[in-house]
Amino acid sequence: MTEIKNFISVLEPYLRKHDLSLENTEFIQALWANCGSIKKLTLSNKSGEKTSVVVKFVEMPNKQSVSNIRKSKSYDNETLFYEKYACQVGDCKVPELKFSSKNQENNLILVLEDLDAKGYSTRLEYGSLDIFQAKLCIEWLAEFHLTFLNKKTDLWPEGTYWYLATRQDELTTMDKKNPLFKNAKKLDEKLKTSKYKTVIHGDAKVANFCFGDNKVAAVDFQYTGHGVGVRDLVYFLGSIYDDAGLKRHSDDLIDYYFSFFDTEVRLDWEPLIPICYADFERFLLGWNPKHYKLTRYSSKMVQKALSAIN
Repeated sequence: MTEIKNFISVLEPYLRKHDLSLENTEFIQALWANCGSIKKLTLSNKSGEKTSVVVKFVEMPNKQSVSNIRKSKSYDNETLFYEKYACQVGDCKVPELKFSSKNQENNLILVLEDLDAKGYSTRLEYGSLDIFQAKLCIEWLAEFHLTFLNKKTDLWPEGTYWYLATRQDELTTMDKKNPLFKNAKKLDEKLKTSKYKTVIHGDAKVANFCFGDNKVAAVDFQYTGHGVGVRDLVYFLGSIYDDAGLKRHSDDLIDYYFSFFDTEVRLDWEPLIPICYADFERFLLGWNPKHYKLTRYSSKMVQKALSAIN
């Protein structure tokens, strides 16, 4: 009941401002670590016309842990992205922000365009994309990265949720003899030396893409911030392919990604692809050492990365 009460309290200003009534609430999913939920709402105006929106409702626990503080800041970052930067992304479809608010209890609400109603109603999973769908997502990423190439923003100074500075707990749980533990700082520093930086999505897994006929949109911008574009690319490929798929498709899809960029960017970023694999594997080994993304292909890339920095 407390969640419902808090949800209504932060939604009410939006309903009142647009003279809308809440007709129906459909639960979509819980947020990570039960920090709220995502719901689809059916609303009606005085004329009885109905519309739908998607609402992201954040209700952080009172416990002030390192993890909770990071999550809370990530929702503020997502709000900033929608309010200030989403309008700059051009053909990279993202949901339109219709309303945002935070109450005195620090509960946050984002009222977003319903992408299903705009023709992006298909969701795909690991292993289910064909090559055309994979290229749709890669094109989205490339155009997003081009939009912010070497531009300053006040989003996260470093994008992604796994970068070293915020994952010291996971680092300490690793086998201290593992080369990724010993070289964690070198890998992190290597990713920061690039001449070309952009804004990366930061959580560009297939679950955060919504598909339509010959089109794709992206959601979830909590960890959107600065970095090299290939961090998104590597993370995305690992979210759609197993070891065999990575061996079969990676080279072609990497070529497709770089077809959108000048040669100078490719020369700067392509050598960092193994570094991105190694950096993400460092996180996984400290967080979930049996994760399905720890493949023979990624291990091969890790070895390339370690050879490059030593």
